[in-house]
Amino acid sequence: MVLFGQEAFCPRMDRPVKPPLPADRLLDCGAGTGRFAAEMAELCQVWVLDDHEEALKILRTRFPAQRIVALCGRPGSACRMASSIL
Repeated sequence: MVLFGQEAFCPRMDRPVKPPLPADRLLDCGAGTGRFAAEMAELCQVWVLDDHEEALKILRTRFPAQRIVALCGRPGSACRMASSIL
């Protein structure tokens, strides 16, 4: 299942989409203030990703450092890190 905003997209639309399970992992790309991610963290494991310093400042107050992926440094570094999370 892939989530876009708060709507679920399932490649096979003939199957019902179920809520995530506690063992599921979610990477919120472009997490902003982390509002959606905070809601989802009640249901599953959540990591947040953003490239704006203002958003990262807010995310650092809401999530543990090990759950924040910042887009900075070498090109592609966050992509490699994100793929190891999921």
